[in-house]
Parts: sequence; structure tokens; C-alpha cells
Amino acid sequence: AKAARSDKHIRFARWLETTAAETADKFLAVLAYHYEQAWRYRFETGDKAVDLARKAIDALRAAGGRALALRTLPEGRRLTERALAILRNAGLANDVPLLLELLTNRSEIVKWMTQPAVVLEDTETVLRLAPTIGRDDLLARAWLNRAFAEYERERLQPAEEALSRALELFGKRGDRQGEADGLEVLGRIIEGLRGKLSKAQIAYRKAFDLYRALGDGQGMARTMARLGRCVLNGGGLSDARQILVEALTLARQHHERISETNSLMGLAVLAHLTGDAPEAIRLHQEAIAMMQELGDPAGLAGIRRHLGMHYLRQGRLDEAEREMQSARAVYREHVQAEPVFILRSLAEVYLAKGDLLTAADYAEQALAGVD
Repeated sequence: AKAARSDKHIRFARWLETTAAETADKFLAVLAYHYEQAWRYRFETGDKAVDLARKAIDALRAAGGRALALRTLPEGRRLTERALAILRNAGLANDVPLLLELLTNRSEIVKWMTQPAVVLEDTETVLRLAPTIGRDDLLARAWLNRAFAEYERERLQPAEEALSRALELFGKRGDRQGEADGLEVLGRIIEGLRGKLSKAQIAYRKAFDLYRALGDGQGMARTMARLGRCVLNGGGLSDARQILVEALTLARQHHERISETNSLMGLAVLAHLTGDAPEAIRLHQEAIAMMQELGDPAGLAGIRRHLGMHYLRQGRLDEAEREMQSARAVYREHVQAEPVFILRSLAEVYLAKGDLLTAADYAEQALAGVD
């Protein structure tokens, strides 16, 4: 019975490949599901069905790649991890190139979900094994993804060292896409960890120009959004508005929802700074909704904390407390750690409310977290 079910899934998958060839991208997830089920039923009969396993893995990888392009990141991660499960259960873990490609696929997705621990674990394997099979392309991507993860963890030296290795490999390979991605990460490191805004802007502009030459609209949107936030942080409100509006347009045009969220947050900060409280709240709430869809709990917590700070500056203390506590709950549930930056903000809220004991308690927790 299970073998027959497997055959039915195979027949449907092949029919779909034939009849929907012109619109195949729209049905990649459906195709992946049927090949995956076909392999699973065959596996449950005691047959590892290696050829069918490879077919299912290829289909899941293609669907995961589309999910990444559409920025449906939780779906992309699930698809990639289902492919990894098949690889292991089918006895294909010794296929080192395939294993490393899948780990790289997962890193490329998960890094946008503020999950640096997963990226560091996956890249550790790739860095160890890629040189043994002569895959400098995977090695370069691993160093780049590792640089991004170290940046997320605010570790300056490891981030710069990893990025230097990545850029060297991209240069040797003539990989212009890799060089553009590297310049984008360089801008983040310079801005976020070194605090040198003018140099960061140079890196973002170089990355933008290279992305434009490559026809990479999503890369253009990302770097334009980062540039706008960088200019805003430097006090250039008028220039920042123009850049952020352009970044938002690019993000929506190219379905780059990470950059759309970043642009919305930049415009929310601008609204706050210029005294337009209703617009600031509306933009924060729009960004919160998008971050929930993106499946980035740490990012969601950061935006809720930011909205809480807006309420605090407006003297709306109950709303500030609500957003801060919500941010803390999301972070603790999904990141499984105490968010020091939110604890500090909670201390400010309770201090403003006159609850000195609670404020002191949160301040002490924040200090303990730093230690």
C-alpha cells in the first residue's frame, strides 16, 4: 500500500512538471511536497530509495530558493530542513558536496531571521569540509555568512576577519555578486560596530552600484535602506527621507520585505523626530506586522521596544510598558535569553512611572546580563 502511494505521488509530480512547465515556479512547493511524500512512503517500506531521495531534495531546495526570493523565510527554512532530514535518513550524509550546499542554503535563509547561532554552527561544518572537496565557492559564502552572524552578535574582530577572508575569495573567483554582498556586510560592520557613519555610507554606495550593475533589485533595496538609516543616524533628516522613500519603493518593487521593514522603521524614526506621533505609531505597527510575517522574533522584539520608547518620550507610559513587556516576552520565548537592551528600557519606563523598586530591579538585571 505504501509503495502504491509512493507511485501515486510520483505520477502526480511528473504530471505537474509536464503540464505546468511554463509556470513551474508557482508550483515548486507543491512539487516538492509530492516528491517528498513519494520518498517517505518508499522509505517506510525499508527502501532508502536514494535516487528518489535526491529528486525530493532537489525539489525542496528549489522551493526553498523561491521562498528566500519571496522573503517567506520561515517557509524557506522549513523546506531546507526537510531536505536535510531526507539527506540524513536516506544515508546521503557522506555526500559532502550536497550536505554543504544544503547547509549553505539554510545559512542564506536563517541569517535574515536573526539566528546567528544556527549560522555559526552550519558555517563551521562548511569551513571544515569545503576545502577537502575544492569548493571555494561554498567556502567564500561560509565566511561571508559567518561575518554576518558575528556582526549580529556584535563581535567586531571575528566579523572583520571572516569578511576579509570572504572578500579575498570572491576577488580570486571574480565573483561580483559575492563582492557586492561583502560590501553590504562591510557597511553594516563599519556602521554598527565601529560607528563610522561616513565610511559605512561609502561601502553602502559601492555595494548599491555593484548590485545595480548586476541587476540585483533586492540587493539595491537592501543597501538603499541601510544607507538611508545610516544618513538618518548622522542627522541628515532631509536626505534620509528621500533615500528611505526610494528604498521603500525599491523594496516593494522587488519584493524585498526585509528592506521594506527597515525602510518603514527609518521613516518611523523620522516621524518621531519631526513630531508626527500618529505617523510614527502607524509606521511602527506596519513594520511590526511585516516582521511577524518574516518570522524574526528578535527583530520583532526590537521594533516593539522601539515603539515603546516612542510612547515613553510622548509620556504615554502605560502603552510604553505594554510594548516593552511584549518585546521582552517575544525575545525570551524565541531567543531564550534575557534581552539586556529591553531590560534597560523597562527600567526607564518604571522610573518614569515613579516605581523606583521595579526600575532598580530591571536595571540590576540589565547589568547582570552585560556581565
